[in-house]
Amino acid sequence: MKLQPASASTYYNLGNALLRQNKIRAAADQYSEAVRLQPDHFEANFNLALALTQIGNTAGAIRHYRVILRLAPQTTPALQKLAWLLATAPEPQLRNGPEAIQLATQAAQLAPGDPLSWDAQAAALADSGRYLEAVTAATKALDLATAHQPDLVQQIQSRLQLYRSGAAFHETALK
Repeated sequence: MKLQPASASTYYNLGNALLRQNKIRAAADQYSEAVRLQPDHFEANFNLALALTQIGNTAGAIRHYRVILRLAPQTTPALQKLAWLLATAPEPQLRNGPEAIQLATQAAQLAPGDPLSWDAQAAALADSGRYLEAVTAATKALDLATAHQPDLVQQIQSRLQLYRSGAAFHETALK
């Protein structure tokens, strides 16, 4: 009997198992191998982007969210997460406020009841110096979170205070 080489699905499934064990770096390695074998593997690209974000590889996460949006341009979670990274990246050279606004606006249009879309839009607007509009978007995010996702309320309230004071929110680099 001859063994078949591992498939993209095998690496993807192994990545999922490692992720459930909170072994983020190891999961990222498996997702990366799945994507190497099958570059258009939607789920592997998405989970790789999530894992790369968690380990602080913002540039890599941005790259894979872009792949996802090439494969499926109206994927709301990818639009939200890419917008968030482009607005809040710890590395200033990775930020792109105008693109983040466009992506977050599209996400909010596709999912108007999702507080994460509005939160991403608020962050993008604030990163672009559009604080009054950021306050409006963050207020919408806060209202939606209060009604549907109370675990987000405190974070959104903190960012809303920043926007009201004329400051943007940026993530802190992982050490």
